[in-house]
Amino acid sequence: MDNQFDDLFRRKLEHADVPAPEGVWEAVSGQIATQAVAGSAGTALTGLIMKGAAALLIAGASYLAYRAYMPQPPQKEKAPQTSEETQNQSSAKAEQVRTQLSEQPASINDITPGSRTQPLVRSENASVNEAGIPATQSTTPQETLFALPEAPKQDGNTGNNQDNPCLHAPIPRLNYTEIAPSVLQLHCTEQTAAKYEAVWYLNGREIGRGNDLNYTVINQRSVKINLKYQGTKLCNTETGDVEITLQGCDLENNLLIPNVFTPNADGINDPYRVLICGAEAFQLSIYDRAGRRFFSTSDPESGWDGRINGSPAPEGMYIAKLRYRFYGHSEQEKTVMLWLKGASNQ
Repeated sequence: MDNQFDDLFRRKLEHADVPAPEGVWEAVSGQIATQAVAGSAGTALTGLIMKGAAALLIAGASYLAYRAYMPQPPQKEKAPQTSEETQNQSSAKAEQVRTQLSEQPASINDITPGSRTQPLVRSENASVNEAGIPATQSTTPQETLFALPEAPKQDGNTGNNQDNPCLHAPIPRLNYTEIAPSVLQLHCTEQTAAKYEAVWYLNGREIGRGNDLNYTVINQRSVKINLKYQGTKLCNTETGDVEITLQGCDLENNLLIPNVFTPNADGINDPYRVLICGAEAFQLSIYDRAGRRFFSTSDPESGWDGRINGSPAPEGMYIAKLRYRFYGHSEQEKTVMLWLKGASNQ
């Protein structure tokens, strides 16, 4: 093909008006041959590179497939330790345990408050073996040096802690009597002093403690009494209760202190008396305007007859002082200005 191209080119130049210089045919032919050789070499080199890359990819894929499907060779088992190596390791562990035990508290009193664990305490008199471990303990070194406290033993029937058992109190039972208008005498039928305490409630409010209680009910005719047992070792909190209707008292706040009286023997307000219901303690005193006391009584049924040292007291103003205490209540004191009208005719 190159020869045909050379002949064709030569014939074209021969018919040109200007003749070709000497040696031009040899130069043109050599240049064309050089380019053809270079092009053939480049094409061959590119083909070799592509073939090499393809061969590498195929080889890599084949290797991966081989690794994936070929069984792995079995691993070699570790050689068992000799008795000498085992003894050395046990001695090192034993030394570590002795060091840690020596750093623990010597008694339960040395434990930090709030700790949830108990130390393993080594007795001073306990014998030790050749490794230095107390004979009462296992010679196998343990990683955990503290033990959790044992749970308290439970009673299978009642669920009580057997180390600190609680008491099962019966349902409280009570009886009552209105010993005076508005005064209740309450009684717990079970003696509880050695076991637990009886607590009394009136309409949900605590009014006293003990097996027996006297209480003055103020401004009420119908009440609800509750009785409960209290104690640190009680397992249950049963309640006994009763609805009570009282004879009661017609006085507001169970008390009336007059501020005027007429000791004229007409049967109306002749003696001066304070009206009170349900008093546990009572003291009435009368004073003149100079502050001298001339009458005193601790009996609510007794009163001042309007006389001073046996003679009729002059008409005018006097001072009445009253100190009293209802059952189950605190002591109270009141003072009023008392007007005496008319002379005593007695």
